[in-house]
Amino acid sequence: MALHAKNGAKKWTTALEGPALFSPTVWSDYVLVSLKTNQGDDMLLALDKESGRKHWSYAYPSLKMTAMPSAADQTLILPIVLSSEDPQTALDPSVSVSGNPKQARLVYALIALDIRTGAVQWQHLYQPRSYVDAFRPIISNKWVYMLEKNGILALNLDSGYPFPLSFDPDSLILDMILHNKSLIQFIQRHQSLHILMNDI
Repeated sequence: MALHAKNGAKKWTTALEGPALFSPTVWSDYVLVSLKTNQGDDMLLALDKESGRKHWSYAYPSLKMTAMPSAADQTLILPIVLSSEDPQTALDPSVSVSGNPKQARLVYALIALDIRTGAVQWQHLYQPRSYVDAFRPIISNKWVYMLEKNGILALNLDSGYPFPLSFDPDSLILDMILHNKSLIQFIQRHQSLHILMNDI
């Protein structure tokens, strides 16, 4: 349901196929809604911000959303986890898949979607340290950042091409945030806490 901000009057109502997974996100002319379908699948739904009309939906049987997507320009970056033993068959077969996490019970992926059509632009497999680290990606200056098992994953927003970042094997990245075009990392090293800031 959408309400007028000035008076709280109902603007439109759209019936959903199942319960919501996360809070909706508004980007550009779209309202993005995550839900679980009657078949038990996770689905991302794009509604028109003014009318509530459905523009597109994205869902595959074996994937689960770990957070709502992040957005920049006309691209959405959706974090998912795959329960399939063969992740290649669980993703869009018409788009190539990059990344190759090994010896993992669950496989995680970032999916780039065109916000206007829901079409898949690129797909990248990666491995976080745990499910908790599979949060919403950080996007800045055409780069997508996520915490990975061995440090920070950086992908080009347009192509999904990975950029290697330096990693200290004696350090543990606890969290990261984006502030004023700087990537701030909270790092544990030798029983002490450090804060590292990089311009991006």
